[in-house]
Amino acid sequence: MLFKKLHLVAFAALEVATAIPLTARQSTGADSCPFEPLNETTWVNLDMDKFMTDAAKNLTTSNVQGFASSLGAPNFFCGLDQFCNAGQPCLPVDVPAWYGLIAIQNYNNYMNSLNTAITFASSIMSLDMPAIIKDLWPAADDSTTSAKELTSIISLGLSVIPFTGTLSTVAGVAKGVNSFVGTQLQPATAPDLFVKWSDLASSISTAVQAYQSAVSKSLDDTINAGLDDSKTGVNLMLSGGGFLGVSHNFTQTDMQSEITDNLKLRSMALALQGLKAYIYRATGDCFNANNDPYKFCATINGTKWEYFLMVGDDFAQDVGTKLLGYGLKPEVFLQGPADCLDKYGVQLFTPAMLTSNECVFNLPVCTPGSTDNIVGSIHETCQKLGLDV
Repeated sequence: MLFKKLHLVAFAALEVATAIPLTARQSTGADSCPFEPLNETTWVNLDMDKFMTDAAKNLTTSNVQGFASSLGAPNFFCGLDQFCNAGQPCLPVDVPAWYGLIAIQNYNNYMNSLNTAITFASSIMSLDMPAIIKDLWPAADDSTTSAKELTSIISLGLSVIPFTGTLSTVAGVAKGVNSFVGTQLQPATAPDLFVKWSDLASSISTAVQAYQSAVSKSLDDTINAGLDDSKTGVNLMLSGGGFLGVSHNFTQTDMQSEITDNLKLRSMALALQGLKAYIYRATGDCFNANNDPYKFCATINGTKWEYFLMVGDDFAQDVGTKLLGYGLKPEVFLQGPADCLDKYGVQLFTPAMLTSNECVFNLPVCTPGSTDNIVGSIHETCQKLGLDV
């Protein structure tokens, strides 16, 4: 784990801030009130989507608070830093309506945990990125990388918390919830705002504020909208029962390995993009007997490929050596960007959500192909092919 010691303070703060679990306990409830397990199967079997839609039609005030009040729970207040409690089954709300309140409670807790995760992600970046940038790019240009890219780092980091990314299999939630960050949270970033590498804390703060504003607005809109509002209603979030299921708690253990490594991979790639580094690849016999850090050979579907890490017309030996020192494998930083380009057909493709490490470390890829495309030096050829390198 890179820079492991630097994360102790951030992790300690995270443990304190995220002690609240994402789901209600399996309460015994009233003795005369049998209830089903809290999971998606129960939601589907009871057709809770229809129940919630029908409930909205019969409410004078059809938002979350109006729904709870109609059920005898007038103190069910949700929001950031507010943890609405559905109580126990039939105390005071009868089933099946109680399942609806439990799902809303879990959604509210999730959003609060998401808000904390943003702070956590920024703490990791604040600790690690200055050292990475200084090492890989000593003379950083303050107007090279758009702040939109900084928010994308946070997005990728957030995609591994419960209900998203790789932990979704542990949480056992609906697919619709897995894409929540990518679909519901779209923080706006001024088009002329750029990462100030010399004052990284300020740049990170801007990105964090944008994301936390998006979380706050999304939660407020959902709580205050009618249950069945077609754009922001809570029924959209609850559909399928993903938020009824018992999920993994949001803890340091779950977050540590995946979020930190993915944030570092992404920040390294952004630094090298600012340095105008790129991957040059060509077919033909490939030899790397000296294990040069800027070169990698691979055979894909019977075709031999060679990959080079370049800056201008120079082989980026020093950069390659440093990347290896950070624990990156040549398959990740040399072949990985080319594989991403081949799979998605887009230069510098950035996944909205993480299901693996693919495309997290990404650089422009130059593949001249025919010798007719080679004009002048490698650098000149790649520029004429349209790459900004």
